[in-house]
Amino acid sequence: MQVLILAGGLGTRLKSVVQNLPKPMAPVQNRPFLEYLLDFWIDQKATAFYLSTCHLAEKIESHFSKSYRGCSIEQIKEPEPLGTGGGLLYALNKIGLNEDIVVVNGDTFFEIDFERMKAFHKEKKARLTMGLREVQLNNRYSGIELDDTQKVCMLAQRKTDSKHLLINAGVYILNPRWLLEQGFQVGGKYSLEDELFPLLIKKEAVYGFVSKGKFIDIGIPEDYEKAQQFFK
Repeated sequence: MQVLILAGGLGTRLKSVVQNLPKPMAPVQNRPFLEYLLDFWIDQKATAFYLSTCHLAEKIESHFSKSYRGCSIEQIKEPEPLGTGGGLLYALNKIGLNEDIVVVNGDTFFEIDFERMKAFHKEKKARLTMGLREVQLNNRYSGIELDDTQKVCMLAQRKTDSKHLLINAGVYILNPRWLLEQGFQVGGKYSLEDELFPLLIKKEAVYGFVSKGKFIDIGIPEDYEKAQQFFK
């Protein structure tokens, strides 16, 4: 199994507590956050990793070089900041896979039931399956709504009659060749959440798999501090 980790973000909201490091390298319990992601996915039988990088990419490269715990690591650096969607397309084009690949956000940890997610993806004959997590209603995340077949039919849904909402938890299974054929320009600047996903959802192409595993997103200082206890 091959895993692509999106690790190129600027980490603007974390700069007050994490300086001169890319966000996935933020120290948690004296280890880079990215190591926890690699450890989890190695436990899920990952054999090779690709890291989509940009901001302070050399910090990641100098720490990991070309392998970690016996798994190969290839760093794919964006020529300029391309956004989450642009970075994904650029990396997938460089990798050149036709088979499904796992894609993971570099600033979120989701202890997803991956064997069940793989089975779901295969059963639905999906091109793109998004890992979802139920959280308490809040102002940080937009919600996601599924139809009766588990297709994602709406983003930014906040139901007022519920104290919970489903959110995108940053784990995807997708077919690279299929995504690259959807009309997006490789090398163009795109947001995964605001541009790629809305168009793909309109095409009824995205399924949602809900899992109850532990989840944390270190993108803001408050949750970064919580991560110190989360991984203790």
